[in-house]
Amino acid sequence: MPFKDVLVHVDHNPDSQGRLRLACEIARSHAAHLIGLYCIEPLPILAYSPWGDPGYTDFAATQQIKEQYQAATFGAMAQAKTAFRAETDRVGIMAEWRVGEGALDATLIQQARCVDLTVVGQTNAGRVPIGRGLPEEVVLASGRPTLIVPALGQFDTVGRRVLVAWNASREAARAVGDALPLLSSAQAVTVLSIGSKDLIEREHRSADIVAHLARHGVNAVAAASTAQDIDVGEVLLSHAANHSADLIVMGAYGHSRSREWLLGGATRQLLRSMTVPVLMAH
Repeated sequence: MPFKDVLVHVDHNPDSQGRLRLACEIARSHAAHLIGLYCIEPLPILAYSPWGDPGYTDFAATQQIKEQYQAATFGAMAQAKTAFRAETDRVGIMAEWRVGEGALDATLIQQARCVDLTVVGQTNAGRVPIGRGLPEEVVLASGRPTLIVPALGQFDTVGRRVLVAWNASREAARAVGDALPLLSSAQAVTVLSIGSKDLIEREHRSADIVAHLARHGVNAVAAASTAQDIDVGEVLLSHAANHSADLIVMGAYGHSRSREWLLGGATRQLLRSMTVPVLMAH
């Protein structure tokens, strides 16, 4: 079944145009309805005190700051809307512009729960030095597949040559099921299991998922690679580069949340160093 509606997060950052272009291509190929979401977040300060005195508020300066913030926000939104309309008109797809108000992650998560696919950009490490970024929040909380587009690079198509990260986990199974609309039209799909030979044969059962995909008309083959757990992300990226993959499909957070938070893992490693779009599900 093809995607029927696709949501793309649009903002004023330079990488927004790239993910918009890719979202338009997905919507065009699936004859889907595209929704562009721009979020207006609240002003981070409530009152301005020129000397840092919490007992004194410069109301005139506070109002001026609010007005400047509002003018800048609406100016950026107008530019983003113009770019959205220009791109969707160029491609010739059904499109809708939405504006949400509130915290970006919460707003996007709520909207994502009512569409088949959400497209977001890779978190800039400079903007979010610690904790989880927007892609992780959407993947974990939306209950829907999320396509994360790298901040650097140009990606005009997605899903022609797909690499599926497979470990027979619930998350991996969910990701494969959610990615079927893309996998069914792919030219080549590689199902990659990473670990020892005994582990792959005993638990990963790659042949079973390849057979399942074949019943859906997916041209998939099984592959295996050996790596330590901390190297899984690097192995995936290396394999994707060596086989010219334009999409990685994987489940997010296969380990406990605390372990991912403290030590990192394949999910966080891939999101930091991604070189091709990644479809994740949880």
